[in-house]
This record gives sequence, C-alpha cells and structure tokens, in this order.
Amino acid sequence: MISDPNLISEFVTESLEHLEAVEPLLLEMEKRGSGDAAALNEIFRAIHSIKGAAGFLGLENISALSHGLESLLMRLRDGDFEFRPAMADPLLRGIDALRRMLRALPDNEGESADALCAALNALVERGGVTDSLNAGEASADPFEQACAAQRRRGNHLVRLTLPVKKREREKLLAALDRYGERVSEPGEKKTVVVASPLEPDLLAEAIGLSAGELLEISSGADGAIDEFPLPDDKRPLGMYFGQIAVDLGFLNDTQRREVLRAQRGSLLRRSFSATAIALGLLTIEQAEAIAAAQAQRLADAELPAHPFDEEERPEGGVRPTDISDPSDPEGGAGGERRAETIRVSLALLDKLMNLAGELVLGRNQMRQLLESSTQQGVKSVLQTLDLVTTEMQENIMNTRMQPIRVLFDRMPRLVRDIAHRLGKRVELQMSGGDVELDRSIIEALADPMTHMLRNAVDHGLEDPKGRAVLGKSEIGTVSVRAYHERGRVVIEVQDDGRGIDPERVKEAAMNRGAITREQALSLSEKDAVALIFQPGVSTAKEVSDVSGRGVGMDVVRTNIQNLGGQIEVSSAIGEGTRLRIHLPLTLAIIPSLIVSIDAERFAIPQLNVVEVVRLKREAEQVERIRSSEVLRLRGELLPLVRLAQCLGIRSAEEKRPRANVVVLRSGAHLYGLVVDELHDSEEIVVKPASSYLSECGWYAGATILGDGRVAMILDTLGIAKRAQIRFDEVAEETARRETTGPAFEQAERRSLVVFSNAADERFAMPLRELLRLERVEKPQVEWVGTRRFLKHRGRTIPLVRLEDFLPVRGSADEADEFFVLIPRLEGLEAGIVAARIVDTLESDAQPDKTQFHAPGVTGAAIIEDRLTLFLDAERLLELAGIERTTKT
Repeated sequence: MISDPNLISEFVTESLEHLEAVEPLLLEMEKRGSGDAAALNEIFRAIHSIKGAAGFLGLENISALSHGLESLLMRLRDGDFEFRPAMADPLLRGIDALRRMLRALPDNEGESADALCAALNALVERGGVTDSLNAGEASADPFEQACAAQRRRGNHLVRLTLPVKKREREKLLAALDRYGERVSEPGEKKTVVVASPLEPDLLAEAIGLSAGELLEISSGADGAIDEFPLPDDKRPLGMYFGQIAVDLGFLNDTQRREVLRAQRGSLLRRSFSATAIALGLLTIEQAEAIAAAQAQRLADAELPAHPFDEEERPEGGVRPTDISDPSDPEGGAGGERRAETIRVSLALLDKLMNLAGELVLGRNQMRQLLESSTQQGVKSVLQTLDLVTTEMQENIMNTRMQPIRVLFDRMPRLVRDIAHRLGKRVELQMSGGDVELDRSIIEALADPMTHMLRNAVDHGLEDPKGRAVLGKSEIGTVSVRAYHERGRVVIEVQDDGRGIDPERVKEAAMNRGAITREQALSLSEKDAVALIFQPGVSTAKEVSDVSGRGVGMDVVRTNIQNLGGQIEVSSAIGEGTRLRIHLPLTLAIIPSLIVSIDAERFAIPQLNVVEVVRLKREAEQVERIRSSEVLRLRGELLPLVRLAQCLGIRSAEEKRPRANVVVLRSGAHLYGLVVDELHDSEEIVVKPASSYLSECGWYAGATILGDGRVAMILDTLGIAKRAQIRFDEVAEETARRETTGPAFEQAERRSLVVFSNAADERFAMPLRELLRLERVEKPQVEWVGTRRFLKHRGRTIPLVRLEDFLPVRGSADEADEFFVLIPRLEGLEAGIVAARIVDTLESDAQPDKTQFHAPGVTGAAIIEDRLTLFLDAERLLELAGIERTTKT
C-alpha cells in the first residue's frame, strides 16, 4: 500500500463524496422499482473511480469490493438483466462497507469484504441466468451485443493478435486491462478484442505496439456519426450532434457548451455523445435517438457523413480541438478555463473565523476609544474600517455556511432502513435543502435529527394494517422541511401517524417520578405532550433496537438548547405529530443587546429579544399571580424575572425612576427580564463559558466587549427554567381575565416611540410599525441633487425630513448626530429623520384628527402633557416620492 498521507487523504475525501452522491440514486431506483440508465451510469462511474484509485494505491480490500459492485452495476448498465428492488440491499451494504473501509484509513483497510464480494458475485450469476436477455435479444449473437453495448458507451473496438510466449501474452493482457475492457469472442484463442475509450493509435502507443498491429472493428452503422470535427458552410450547425440534442430537448444550450468544453479539456479524443454520456447528461438511448435524427438530416440534405476524426482538419493542419464552436462564446479563444473552486482545510476556515472575531473585537475597541476624538478625519476612517470589517466578517462567515441539504441527504437512507426493519411503508418528503446554516450547527444537528426521525417512524406511524383499519393510506408520510423565519432557521419534522396521547405521557412521567399526580392534573394538553422531553419518559410499550428507551427526546432538547435554539412539539391524536426547531444562523458572531446590573454587564442575543419596555408607573403595571410578578403589557400578562435577584447582585433599580424590561422569547413563551440599564447593541464574538459555569443554567457563553471587559451571554431558556416561571398559571389567569373582562380597558394600549425634531416638536409612531431605529452620524449622509441618502451596511436609503412635507419647524439632520426611523412597509424602504428619541412607552392615547390635520399625519394627542403628532408613515413616504418596489 502506498503510504503517502496526502494521497491517501485525497483519495478518502473524493471517494466519500462519490458514495454520498450515489446512495440517493440507489434509494430512488429502489423506490421506483426499476433502473434508470443515467443513474446506473453515474453509480458505475463513481464505483469505477474508487476501484481504479484503490488499485493504484494498493488498497486490495477496497479494490476487491469495488470490483464486485462494479461487476453487478456493469451487467445492469449493459442491460444484461433488469434492476430489481431486492438488489438495493446488497448494493447499499457494499457502499456502507466501502465507507467503513475508507474511514479506517490510513491505519488499516477495515474488515475483509470476502463474504460480501461472494454475495455480489452470486447475485451477478443468478441474475444472468434468470434475466439475462430480453426476448428480442435472445436470438442475437452475444459477441455482437457486447460490441454494440461498448459502442453505445463511446468506446473503440480493436482486435489484435496475442503473442505466443506466455509471459509476453500476460504482459500485453495486463496492459490492455489498464486501458480498456476485453470483450469475450467465442472460439477465438489467438486474438483478443478490446474496447477502449482511446482511439486505436493512442491505445497502440500506450501499450507499446505499432498502430498497424491493431485492427479496428467497424461498427456497420452505415455512416452514422457522432459529431463533425469542425463547423463550416457546407455543414450547418443544425447538422451537428450537439445542436440536434438541443433541438430534440435532450440538452439545453448551456449543457451543450459544457460538453464542448469537456471535449477540449480531455486528453482522450472522445465524440460528443461519449463525452455527454460520461458527464451523465445523456443516456445511451437518447444518444441513439439523436444519432438516428442526425443520419436522417444528413440524408435529407445529401451531405456526406464523416466520423469524428482528428486526422480530418482544415488546411494548415489546425487540430479540431484547437478551434471553438462559433456558437460557443466561452470557447477556446479565451484560453484555458480555470477551476472556480478549491479545497480548503476546515481547520483553516476555523482559524479565519477566529481571526475575524478578533478583528471585530478590535474594531469595537477602536470605535470606543476614538468616537469622542475631535481630530479631523478620524470618524471617516472609523466608518471605512467599520464597513470593511463588516464585509470581511460576512464573507468569512459565508465560507462556514453550508446548505442543510448536506444533512437532509442522509435521511432517506436512515428512514428506509428503519422502515424495512419495522415492516412499515414510509414516504419521506423533504423541502428547503437550500437553506444555509453554519457548518458547526449542521454537524451538531445530526444526532437530534436521527432521534426525531426514529421516533417519527417507530412511535409516530402505524403499521400498514393499522393504517388501513383507520382509513389511512398504508404508506405513512414523514415530512422534513427547513425555512427562514424572523432571522432564524426553522426545521420541522412531521408525521401523519397516531399522534401523542397526553394521558399516556402523563402516566409515563408519573411512573418515572418526573411529576406528581397533582401536577399531572393541572397540566394542559400542550404541557403534557412536552413531557416527552423529560429524561426517561417514553410512551413505547416495549423497547426495540430502534427506540423506546426514553433517552432520545431529552438528548434532542439538550443538544438544540446547546446550539442556542428551541424545540417545541404539537400533536393531535389520530392525525400526527410535529416537532419545530428554531436555530440561529451561526454561533460565531451574533448581534446582541448589552444590559447591566449595577456595574456588571451582560449580553442578550438579539434573536431572543422581542422588544424593550420602559416602565414609568411600575406599581400600576406590575401585578402578582400567586407568588410571581407579572407585567400588564397591552392587555396581556407577562411573567417577570428580576435578573439582579437571580444572580444575587445588588441592584441600583431602587434609585432609578423607571424600570427597564427586556421582553424575551423562550420557546413558544414570552417573559420580561428586569435590568438596571440598557446599552447599545453590539456584535459580539461568542466564547464558550468556563466548565465551572456550564451547569449553572444562567449563561450561554462569554464575550469581550469593546472596552475590553468580559461580559457573560445570558441563556434565555436557562433563565426561564432556573427562575421556575409557571407559564401555565399566567396563561390561565390571562384567559380568566379575558372572560371576566378586567383587562378589556387595557386592550387598546400600545407601545409608542416618541421622538422630536430640532425644534423639540413631538411625534409618535406605533412600535410595531417600525422595522428598526438607527443612530446616524452626519458623514453617513450623502446628497444627490436635493435629496439626502443614508449610507448603511453597504446600501443607500433615502431620507425624509418632516419639515419638508409637514407644517413643522427644525432641521434634525444638521446636527452631528441624529436618529433615523425606518418604517415596516412592504416594498417601501426609507428613513424618517428625528433629532432625539424621547421615550418608548405604553399609551392608550388615540390620535384626534380635529386637533391637527395634514397629509402624512393621522392626528394628534396629549402624551406626557405634550401635544404629539401621530405620523402616517406610508402616506409620508408617498409624499416624498419614494417609489414602491415589487418582488419578482
């Protein structure tokens, strides 16, 4: 065995990629119950590539098993017998064995595959006896059939005389096997027929013979050709094989050009059809149909049919491969086309990611040091640094992003194996494979997704007889889909099975001691179903080798929470179960809200932040349900957690006239976190928390802020759990008040953002109508004619000044720093300029049009003893001439 670690590593990487590509094709053929020429060609090429490389490296076990798989696939590809679903098992077992052998390298080749090779060979022999030939082929000459099959694959057939001496004969046969494949000719012992992709003169040169010693066997195709070497006036483009393939709908123009480029870049002089078949763009049957159509066109045009031949060239001796197809703008005139991708070590990507994180920290520290500087040009340099750092960070993070298809591609095999083992029929539906996630998250999702799919197939779906009795299709359905939602990725696993019985879950939880009988009686159906995430709780009647031990779903929840995500379950008896996972896009660099308790600072990931509320009249808005504090927010009751009390830190909130509440999302629930101070949002680099803190439940990690101080990252789920928030009690009280009516008076209260212009005139907008609010510095504004634009995150946003369209005074954007409010309007993106943000508050004030009426204003109201104008953002932007964009 060759011991070069670089060669072995490259071989393992490429071979595993081959196996990942062919497994879904096999599963699809098994599902359809029939073979597919294109799929068989692709599978054969992959296994053949592994066999060839393993032979070169001296990996005998891998080479032997690949040869066994290749033999069966070759017989299937050549049509000697048809693919049957029963053949999928040995082929998949062979792929699994190859994968284990590859992963055992370079230490060893893993286990011997003699038994599996014997089974594959036996299958080949049995298949040859039972389904060897179709009825129409049974009477044909087997040698002619074999030759015809080789020609359909684009190979050249030659006959040559064997040497008399045994050693020379064996040496020649070994050389022929390297460059082609022998075709058995009955009764012939002195000559041998070889099929090779090399043309006869190149084959002769490769095996050390003269061209005259090889006799090419003619096809008897009566002039049928693959492609002309060169286009010219006498042979119009419509006569070419590739163009006919496009005309017939077998290829599109892009694929035709891809084949032409492959022809030019190949060391082998292959015809267009052979190259297209090798690339998997055409099947043998399609190539034959195109050849027939070409022959008919040539005959109709009374044009001679010249085969693809390098020796046919124009005057001056220019080779056909040196000249581009005139219809191919990407042809040879531009020189060799270079590869657009390279392999990069994952360790290098991780190092780049760490460096990008350190760069972000350095940027934040420099910003804090120089923001107050009066030196000319400092702010411009900071903005440039900020822009470059942000773009570099985003691009480096993109190198870590992978489509979730990488994970989804493993699922069909998993579901198929479990279904076969349990005797169930399952259809797996997948969508959203193009959704991208950080590579580390995808890797960590493998185990949770495996557990969920096992439970869906084993516990969720009934057996075929049971489904038939219930009037359902005997084929159960498991659907997996991924999609974006509010800046996060959601993955759903749903089945149409029996659903989860809340009473059985309660009973199982009580038997395990997870809850008491009194607690079980007070649980809602949703909370009862959620008990499946408790350790040891399982509704399975018996333990199988698939599931039922009660150690699956608690592991799923733990792993998802470790990724900064949440999982929730919903179920209906007799209809099925759905599991939803919410995940962040990346764990490396995340935007966060910085808060503080006394002098201690903490970071809260913005993905968990719903809104921020400042309470003026805490005594009026904060109530108690039993022993828990709740906040009355827009008629709803929100559980409150005081961070200072949880962490045992002396709070300064008694000294402050207003309380700051950060509304956080914890799974399907919301709660409020009371903090002393709110600071700026900041992009933070996530660092793992110390092992001493990993089990306390309050923290998800740590980070270094711009001033160099260490801040802990709060775990919103862990806080809700450690604070023992009883969401069910709050929900019951909310429902009771809605029924009895005490909260009705508060139903019209809403959160408002109150701001002012330079003349201190007050304006208000509902918080839910705002997409975001930005603090802006004057150098970020550019003028184009009479209009102003904000440069923000590599984009430009038109700015609207209130004094230009309303009868108000002041020019807010003349200051060195001001604010921009960006409304949440479909197809309209612009910023409304404000001099100062006065407050974010709750109010039941309703705009009165009789006090103030103007286009772009819905009315006025008294808020905090000041006349405040309510803005109609959509009308205001229309007055400013901001055009609505439509999505295509």
